[in-house]
Amino acid sequence: MMKRDLDKTNEVSETLYRDSRDLVGLTKKIIFALHRGDKGEAERLTPDMEKLKKKMQATVKGNGNLRYHMSYAIGMQEYVEAAGYVSFVKHKRIPTKKQLGVSSEEYLSGLCDLTGELVRKSVDLAINGNIREVEEIKEFLEEFYSLLLEVNPYGDLRKKADQARWNLNKLEDVVYDNKIRKR
Repeated sequence: MMKRDLDKTNEVSETLYRDSRDLVGLTKKIIFALHRGDKGEAERLTPDMEKLKKKMQATVKGNGNLRYHMSYAIGMQEYVEAAGYVSFVKHKRIPTKKQLGVSSEEYLSGLCDLTGELVRKSVDLAINGNIREVEEIKEFLEEFYSLLLEVNPYGDLRKKADQARWNLNKLEDVVYDNKIRKR
């Protein structure tokens, strides 16, 4: 009986690992497509990303502690990052935690990762002279980082919050450098 239970848990864990790896791969393809300006490719891949996310959520539902499996956490964080970036590029806003259907920690961790993508976008915008948009992204990052400080992150989320702060500093440097060049 115990062997059968453990075998089932291992089997589900392996499925979760594979699905997470596939989800992470899709999120990277979507983000890179958007950085290249290929919105069509990103839109084509987004439904597959949504299906994999739902599949992973169904896998962990009712399977004990698998919700806390590292593969699951990484997959959900990457999903939030990609879904957030898609929404930002298309609508200039970030979906809520409820809209994405993830936990608070998955949401905040994914948004911390998203700050890096927004800095990359901002650098491209600055190169092309779109400083107003860069400043809007900087304002968003300031608001987000302020929210992070309010929730008092700890553990892995603390590390991600530090990464978000570093990204905000980098974006502040981009804005500052642009203002100095205009003088």
